[in-house]
Amino acid sequence: MVAIGQEVQARVQEINRRQKRISLSMRAVEEAAEQSAAAEDMAAFKSQQDSQIPTETDNAMAEALRRAGLG
Repeated sequence: MVAIGQEVQARVQEINRRQKRISLSMRAVEEAAEQSAAAEDMAAFKSQQDSQIPTETDNAMAEALRRAGLG
């Protein structure tokens, strides 16, 4: 899986002082990166959707009402 001297990113899962062991997880780092990327994608999607919502000035019905003196 990994070689001696190879640098990897890992999250500390558990520290056992009695057994002098540290449990690490490389998968947890990957999952956190995937979740972060998914959250960024969702934020970008929502931003794009919000920018596509017509404003009152873009709304044809509102414009027609204004021209008719009703808005």
